[in-house]
Amino acid sequence: MSEDTTPPRTPPHKAIELRDSTEEESWLLVYLDVMTLLVVMFVVMLTFAGDGDPETAADTTEPAPEVQGPSPHPADWPEGSLGDDIETSRSDEGLRLRISSGLLFESGQAELSHKGLDTLAELVPTLEQSSHPIVVTGHTDDVPITTDRYPSNWELSSARAAQVVRFFQKEGISPERMTAVGKAHIEPRASNETAEGRARNRRVELLVRLSPAD
Repeated sequence: MSEDTTPPRTPPHKAIELRDSTEEESWLLVYLDVMTLLVVMFVVMLTFAGDGDPETAADTTEPAPEVQGPSPHPADWPEGSLGDDIETSRSDEGLRLRISSGLLFESGQAELSHKGLDTLAELVPTLEQSSHPIVVTGHTDDVPITTDRYPSNWELSSARAAQVVRFFQKEGISPERMTAVGKAHIEPRASNETAEGRARNRRVELLVRLSPAD
């Protein structure tokens, strides 16, 4: 019996699949590109949404400059708005305001009383609205006064006018608008023969001129 010399058959080897790594990397790059694009689109949408929201959008516009309107004309001031203790009249010169000295000062004095301070304070809001010149004039009756501080009615009337101007200046009225004048007894409104007439003559007048201050 002859011996089989045929070599044994080797079992076939299984093919080993080798996956190309570049295929996985290309897929990953595409994924990252898509994600980046989505993030950019999301940021852009938030930006446009913020521009439409008045609470989140930044206001980069500068405020429009305030337009200064013309100052109220004294001729347009209503008479009743200046206080019950203030008499008003109009003329070609302007608006004249008359205040009894008895409301502003003690007899023979030039310091403003508490009532006087309150009376003048009522005028400040109205005077602040205008740029028109203000002439403050002090008037007295013809009864002579002779004191160390006020040798005559000239000094007394001038001091009273100056006190009114100083008060308005402290309250913010520009001093360039104001003038203080003392006229003693030379421009009476009534006869000095009666107590009532003398009381009317003791007064402080404010003339708000029609022409605005330069």
